[in-house]
Amino acid sequence: NKMSVLNHSPSITREGLVLCFDAQAVRCYSGSGTTVKNLVSTSDFGTLSNATFSSDPGANGKKFFDFDGSDDKIEVPNSDAAVKSALESTEFSTECVFKADSSQDNSFPRIFQKGLTLVHISQTSPFAIYHNVYDESSNLTQAGAGSFVVANQWVHVVATWDGNASSNKNKIYKNAQLFTQATGSASGAAQASTNALTIGMTSNSERDLNGQIAIFRIYNRVLTEQEIRKNYESQIKPRFGLTD
Repeated sequence: NKMSVLNHSPSITREGLVLCFDAQAVRCYSGSGTTVKNLVSTSDFGTLSNATFSSDPGANGKKFFDFDGSDDKIEVPNSDAAVKSALESTEFSTECVFKADSSQDNSFPRIFQKGLTLVHISQTSPFAIYHNVYDESSNLTQAGAGSFVVANQWVHVVATWDGNASSNKNKIYKNAQLFTQATGSASGAAQASTNALTIGMTSNSERDLNGQIAIFRIYNRVLTEQEIRKNYESQIKPRFGLTD
């Protein structure tokens, strides 16, 4: 069940969690092959394409997926109903721990993209970050700001969408602290798409990331600041040696 498959990280927020990839968990990725298992489902999975599985040196090295900026991705099919429903709804949260290389081969490299919902960084360090959400009328609300993180440094990012809020519908958190927010013109549900969810690039094999991704999660609701802090403090901060 959903509780037992997350025993490797017992303190994270579970309510509304529909996708959890964690390179540190053998149940997520065995170290070989192309199947990346969703830790909150016994049937849903992603497909690893070209990206490699690596770890930092040492016995307690952090494990991650390494993207080299050329056709590397983890793809979750559009048929994954829970992921599709979450990212095409009026509220959701995405969470990621990543590290960007100093050299980015492509402009606007993607952390993830599903249709026109996406998180991307800028091409040069210190990297800016952006969270784009389009609604069904093709209105855009983009939250974004510069100097989010420097190259070769692990960072925790949470992006939330609350399409029913009167203001600040789109928010980005860095290491459990609000980094930037925006109201914009989009509202309600995020635009539906038949495209797969792709991590590390776009669905049409563009805007590839040079860097590493260790954790990627999707929630079908807006995480509170307290819940974001809980995830950060209980698991991510100690594992990656982050500071607020």
